Amino acid sequence: MKEATPLQHEQGPRENEMGMALYKIIPHESGWSVSHDGEIVGPYATKEAAFEATVAAASIAMKEGHAVEITAPARDVALA
Repeated sequence: MKEATPLQHEQGPRENEMGMALYKIIPHESGWSVSHDGEIVGPYATKEAAFEATVAAASIAMKEGHAVEITAPARDVALA
């Protein structure tokens, strides 16, 4: 598996309007990715690695004053 592109917080159009940074951890290719503001970043080898990258980006968003929401599927969700 190739190395994942680092997830970075970039203020998107939805954040300008609502002040909300939404991150969704999703199955993608042979690993896991993160959907944020219409872009997909990854893949990460594990769901936990995707979560850790998400938390780092979300921390920056919080420091900038945004509300943050992170979602991840339950353990029984299989990779496609």
